[in-house]
Amino acid sequence: MLSTVVSCVPSLVLSSPETLGKGFATVEQEEFRLPSQDDRLFTDEGQPEDIARVFQVNYWVFLLGYKRAGDILVEGLERGYKSPDLLIFPVLFLYRHYIELALKHVVYLGDQLKVTTPKIRKVHDLAALWRECRKVLEQIDQGDLSQQFDATETLLVEFTSLDPWSFVTRYPEQARIFPEGSVPNKVNLKHVSVIVGRISNLLDGAAQVIEKFLEDSAHN
Repeated sequence: MLSTVVSCVPSLVLSSPETLGKGFATVEQEEFRLPSQDDRLFTDEGQPEDIARVFQVNYWVFLLGYKRAGDILVEGLERGYKSPDLLIFPVLFLYRHYIELALKHVVYLGDQLKVTTPKIRKVHDLAALWRECRKVLEQIDQGDLSQQFDATETLLVEFTSLDPWSFVTRYPEQARIFPEGSVPNKVNLKHVSVIVGRISNLLDGAAQVIEKFLEDSAHN
């Protein structure tokens, strides 16, 4: 039964765009392929611009990668991508995971300053991570950024109320269990990107300050 359905799909794509969507009207039949025994998922062959290299594995590679991926999706809206509805959950997941990693990065560095407890890094609760992260930030704050810290906490609580454990933005079953109205049905993704950028300025900036302090301390 499945093979019969699959064999019909290319002709349906070409002959019935009104049924399957106008976007499929230009699909060529030879482009419609299923996995074959000759396929391999990973290869290091191809054009240089298509090759990604794992040159190191650390917090920066992971957290900046997730943030950049979210940024690229949002930038696609500015370049004319017309289906932001399909991007809302991927964008929110990428940004949420970036924030989680950025918080854990500061907490990790705080461990080295003897400010925080290593076990806190195993949780996914942004509010719990922020409480430990804030201890580190207050330890290195030479001015008075308490208002900025309070504002950041408000934003993270807002994100946590939407997705407490990083499941709502990944699984439709999780999104459905929340009371009606608790998950917004309209979100300005560009605005989310701007606000995440401000959070990034604080968290990643602090991480760089701590790393520089630890590096200088190691050389003294």
